[in-house]
Amino acid sequence: MNPGMLKHRIAFLQKSETVRDELGGKMPAMYSEAFKLWAAKSERPASRRELMGEHVNYVPVFFTVRRCSGAKMPDVTMRIRCKNLIYELLNISDLDNGYLEIETKLVKPL
Repeated sequence: MNPGMLKHRIAFLQKSETVRDELGGKMPAMYSEAFKLWAAKSERPASRRELMGEHVNYVPVFFTVRRCSGAKMPDVTMRIRCKNLIYELLNISDLDNGYLEIETKLVKPL
């Protein structure tokens, strides 16, 4: 991978602990910024996946980042913010050349 392709600054968002309201119900999940990395971004043709018995069509967006160590290691419970768009992580693949490929789907604009 050409390091010059890593031109998008993305923020990884970590889900905060579950907060309950005064009646004991769960409040909507809140995400806070954990760390930022430089990434290459690419889109692939639409994909169809089965989620909870339903077939869902979406356009997968792939981010390629350098492999990190320690606290800067992404996991599938996180989300990515890139240019005022929020992406949910679906899969993280370890590439042989020292990079990670992260498959995502668009959740919502900010």
